[in-house]
Amino acid sequence: MLGDANLNKRFKNCNLKFDYSQKYSAYAHHITDVFRHWFLSLPTERPRINSEYVGLGFQTISSIEFNFLKDLFYFDNHTKKSIKENLIKDYLTPIGLAYWICDDGGLTDYTRKRGLEIHTGGFTEDEVSLKVEQLSEKFNLNCWKAHNRKYPIIRFSNSEDVKLTKMIKPYFIKEMYRKLPDINSIS
Repeated sequence: MLGDANLNKRFKNCNLKFDYSQKYSAYAHHITDVFRHWFLSLPTERPRINSEYVGLGFQTISSIEFNFLKDLFYFDNHTKKSIKENLIKDYLTPIGLAYWICDDGGLTDYTRKRGLEIHTGGFTEDEVSLKVEQLSEKFNLNCWKAHNRKYPIIRFSNSEDVKLTKMIKPYFIKEMYRKLPDINSIS
């Protein structure tokens, strides 16, 4: 939910909806495999409105099991995703951080294969500041709020490449390794 998933309320229960670029097809299929008992079908091509982009979309069945996510990410009757104050501190694990980076992360410098950042479009400046504070505290990581052209992002210090990569790489599928720093080249 910190990344590319969205929640839909259907009747009394919620379901999760995903949309990935076709270049992340292996990752999309991995998600449906990990949570296979919640999905009715594999990812299918879905064109985006007013765009040439075609993504891979899929969604879970509606279940009471997903309703707690609504309380964590959608509150005060808002339909826009938000975060509760202690969300990262209380719920995020290294596995969750790995999936978040698979969804919205990338290298700061693809030429040198160094540095990590997480794109946080859709969250407010204050929410990104809160995420930074809690990531720093929970995982003892040197990170800060930076800005790209459109919205705030979370950037990790290059000095964290080895620590962060060792923490999250066990949960990555090999097709997503391109999003990780090359820690073998760090001296």
